[in-house]
Amino acid sequence: MARYTGPKTKIARKFGEPIFGADKVLAHKNYPPGQHGIAPTRAAARQLVLHRHITVNGGVVNIASYHVNPGDVIGVRERSKSLEVIADALAGFNHSKYPWLEWDEALKVGKMLHVPTREDIPENIKEQLIVELYSK
Repeated sequence: MARYTGPKTKIARKFGEPIFGADKVLAHKNYPPGQHGIAPTRAAARQLVLHRHITVNGGVVNIASYHVNPGDVIGVRERSKSLEVIADALAGFNHSKYPWLEWDEALKVGKMLHVPTREDIPENIKEQLIVELYSK
């Protein structure tokens, strides 16, 4: 049998025990190796859609550029409601921030009331600078 020469700390973190002897990394990183969290960003939202966690009008959607119309009901799939990523994203979400959305916390569904105007969008975006950049 060959001797293990791979990453010992990674294996110890995987099991949460100092398998190969005492290791100071376990004191600092007391979680398993790998990716930790998907941040509540637009990229993370696109990934949730791609992984089929989101529904529109009861049907599963996996296209991030799906066009939502006024009156559409957007929700979280039943089996995805218990995911930690979705629970964390919805916990920190200010539902009254957007006047064109209506949110039902119990069912974890939202309804798009109308298409937002530029004044409704709270992002600090200067469209003129974007146009000037791409017009060069």
